[in-house]
Amino acid sequence: MYHFLLSPYHGPTKANYQHACIVFAEGLKALDIPFNANIDYYPDISGTFLFTKGKETDATYIVTSAPEEFSLPPEKQLLIFDTKDEWLRPKSLQFLPNAQRYFMSSTPANKISPTLKPYAFALSNRMIESIMPMHKPWSARKKAIVWSHRVSNHSLRNLVKSFYTQTRVPVATFLDNFDAPVQAIHWWNHTGRRHSPAYFEFLSNYCYLDAHGGYPVTTRSIQQWDSWKVWEGFAAGVLVITADLDYYNIKLPYPLLPYVHYIPIRYDQLDASYERLFSLPDAEQECIARAGHTFVMNHYTPVNMANYVIEELGKKSV
Repeated sequence: MYHFLLSPYHGPTKANYQHACIVFAEGLKALDIPFNANIDYYPDISGTFLFTKGKETDATYIVTSAPEEFSLPPEKQLLIFDTKDEWLRPKSLQFLPNAQRYFMSSTPANKISPTLKPYAFALSNRMIESIMPMHKPWSARKKAIVWSHRVSNHSLRNLVKSFYTQTRVPVATFLDNFDAPVQAIHWWNHTGRRHSPAYFEFLSNYCYLDAHGGYPVTTRSIQQWDSWKVWEGFAAGVLVITADLDYYNIKLPYPLLPYVHYIPIRYDQLDASYERLFSLPDAEQECIARAGHTFVMNHYTPVNMANYVIEELGKKSV
């Protein structure tokens, strides 16, 4: 039994969208594993909540993405999902000694321990159900890189954007300025304004996605790499362009392989990285995009992520 400690919903601009907990709970629900929460949270369009309020009495595990906000019962085993921005991360990391397992996104290889395990934003049911029906065949897509970063303070995104401008790489820009969509307003409200059917449709029309993010720490490490954009791109079947995860020592629950599932970029070798991408035959680019999509749909959906957590706890799902 899992008991979630969740922050309440306060409207679209302060939605406390607790994505990692949502993905895990959706997986538990599909596996018919019981869970409840401290509050009713995350209603679907019909008003049915994914999380319903219940007592923690019978729970073995306490699950949260914000341990600093709650009084944690010491007799329970604590699971923490940390997908925070880097400057907010210390608030959760102080609870690492208290955790049975601490799952962290953008995980550096040297941080992994018996307690701290790699995690990823991954795909929720909302994302899968919204993006998959918009798929278009590779041959119907335009040969440009989608640029859709609403937040411009990531230094690596800005570095690559400058490179695109200087080298005249074909870029298709989509920025909605956080405007409310005509459709799917419910999910826009309940995801901190992250749900954008217009963006999903735009993405389906192009071959490539710029999924860069984060900040350099050393020449071989970056922080805050992970984002919803990475996984939306894989779900959409585009060719995802992002950091060379092996070179920058970023670990994932299920490793993405360079030139098999995605296009890896070295930020000290932008010319060479993008030259290699555009030298790949069209058929090979399509093959990588398809393999990335298939791999993510087989490993980064709610059931897969729930099984990953359960296996890390030493349990097997039925």
